[in-house]
Amino acid sequence: MARAILATVDRLIGRGQISPRLMRVNLELWGRAWCSSGRGGLKSPNALRADGCEPPWFLVLSPGSACDLRCPGCYADSSGSRPVHLPWPILDRVMAEAKAFWGTPLFVFSGGEPLLYHSEGHGVLDAAQNHPDCLFLMFTNATRIDDPVARRMEKLGNLTPAISVEGLEASTDERRGRGRFARTLEAMSSLRHAGVPFGISVTVTADNMEEILSDRFLDFFFFEQGAFYGFLFHYMPIGREASPERMPTPAQRLELWQRTWKAIETKRIFLFDFWNHGPMVGGCLSAGREGGYLYIDWNGRVMPCVFAPYAVARLEEGRDVGRRLEGSLFPGHPRLAAPVRVPGGSGANPGGQLAHALPDPGPLSVVSRMAQPPPPRTRKRGRP
Repeated sequence: MARAILATVDRLIGRGQISPRLMRVNLELWGRAWCSSGRGGLKSPNALRADGCEPPWFLVLSPGSACDLRCPGCYADSSGSRPVHLPWPILDRVMAEAKAFWGTPLFVFSGGEPLLYHSEGHGVLDAAQNHPDCLFLMFTNATRIDDPVARRMEKLGNLTPAISVEGLEASTDERRGRGRFARTLEAMSSLRHAGVPFGISVTVTADNMEEILSDRFLDFFFFEQGAFYGFLFHYMPIGREASPERMPTPAQRLELWQRTWKAIETKRIFLFDFWNHGPMVGGCLSAGREGGYLYIDWNGRVMPCVFAPYAVARLEEGRDVGRRLEGSLFPGHPRLAAPVRVPGGSGANPGGQLAHALPDPGPLSVVSRMAQPPPPRTRKRGRP
């Protein structure tokens, strides 16, 4: 994988598809982020929480539920309710306090469509501008990326968009709407001309697996369009029009594992399967584990996983955001409550009534409750 990444960097710079300045900035930020994760041999200054455990490496944030597409099977804004969003002061504070408490170097924007987020005159690009010492990865449908947006991304230097595709033109337009594939290529052209590194994000289903592993698909996006990376996510049956039949079968998952590695080795492309390549990162990254992440949605609900709508805490305006995040790191499994509907917020929740919650944490903030160690267990004595 490392050789594939280096070959990709060399190829894109050689073709002039990535700004050398931007590549230097990205390599510096990625190097710093890698070291802070512990895998690079270094630890962040705030590496240990109060209970002696390491904090998650990054946060996934869905700042708004609004999206201009209605893709079948999408978990985002699947209830059809009026779009909602995190207030800008809360969003900015989450990032500021995650850095202060945990030394967080990386934030991932999901959605809804992140570029549709607007609050108090701010958007997600303003977040990247406010935190130039951090990396930002943005999953996007690319409908809002044009030349001016691409130029601003180049000026920022610390944000890379991962553009969603379903395959080539017919497959992408079938799920995302007529003309969306052509619009995606226009966005990629704008990013290439600005020198902004971008990638592709693909939902792998039982129907499109053959296409997304074909030479035609991989060569088109990685060599013709200049994608820096490709992220594969196996379809999960939650959200709008969920269909378990679309999930890759066990045999297909095995084939996917074998063929992705073959493509990485032979084509020297940066292709990462977030399911099958789990052993590279020590397993599942969710639930705030060391080197992993937590997920915060547009209602401020803190969840262990993007694909598991199970809320363990909720951000509240006016509270200490950082300390409430600390309180959501599953301090002890016995504390988990029975399934309940998360209080407050709108119905635009990927799980709706399937969400779970801890008892109301009260006025403590987002990043102190995570720091609290679990209560000591009393050992039962045996019979005399």
